[in-house]
Amino acid sequence: MTKTITILNALSAQASPLVGQALNKNYKVRAFARNAEKLDNRFGANPNLTKGHADLNDLSSLIAAFEGADGAFVHLPIPQSPEQPGLWLQNIIAATQQSKLPHLVFSTSGPTGTRYASTPMIDGTSAAKSAIEAANLPVTILMPTIYLENMQVPPFVPQLHSDGILTYPPLPADMKIAFTSHADQARYALAAFEKPNLIGETIEIASKPMLNGAELAQIFSSTLGKPVKFDPLTPEQFGTQIGELFQSPEVGQGLTGLYQSISALGKNGMEIDVAALEEKFGITLPSIADQIADW
Repeated sequence: MTKTITILNALSAQASPLVGQALNKNYKVRAFARNAEKLDNRFGANPNLTKGHADLNDLSSLIAAFEGADGAFVHLPIPQSPEQPGLWLQNIIAATQQSKLPHLVFSTSGPTGTRYASTPMIDGTSAAKSAIEAANLPVTILMPTIYLENMQVPPFVPQLHSDGILTYPPLPADMKIAFTSHADQARYALAAFEKPNLIGETIEIASKPMLNGAELAQIFSSTLGKPVKFDPLTPEQFGTQIGELFQSPEVGQGLTGLYQSISALGKNGMEIDVAALEEKFGITLPSIADQIADW
């Protein structure tokens, strides 16, 4: 029987890869966004794709999006006000319950949990996780590490293409860094829909392999065809730089705290057993080198 899955915020960098992967595996996909017209430009026509409007601020639209689906994927976008995350979580929980959704896959969208020192960003993702867990939903919670695609954001890598200097991530050069690509998060999510035994689990996910700064620079050197050196900013320098660029001290402070917390894990403290995750989910992930080459 063909499964039908609902994907909210389907135009986002996190959810868009899941739409494509699900269609490639012949799922029936309901792709929802606040601007349904833009879905046509992104995904085009496909007999297994239904496109529509849904808004995390509107409970009735979420209930309609979830009703009749076998599963749904949800992550929280960047809020525009402090009140939004609480409202969104309230609506996600209510919609899951009222629609009798069989399986919710929820991404925390970043480092989460008690192994990371408390910072505003980690406190936020951890609070979202705790709220979803406390609701006793049929849910699999995925906790990604820092996103690999951050290195596609020009302000994060301002000297990479011009000077061959990689200043991101702002972590110690000898630290083994766990990234999670958007595509791999989608692979985990899609596999979770096939594994009801994962309902009720909260799982930290990552791509493979873990890399230190020199290894990451070598991947970019091979891909770009020129020498690349890893010369990271400190968390404080990075936060200040981004805060000034976006004219938001709060964003800068949040990023400083996030990377300070990750750095505090130590040289090998961020490592995740991805081989065990591949076995658990029944998937084989591509290497980070291959994914960067695909960019």
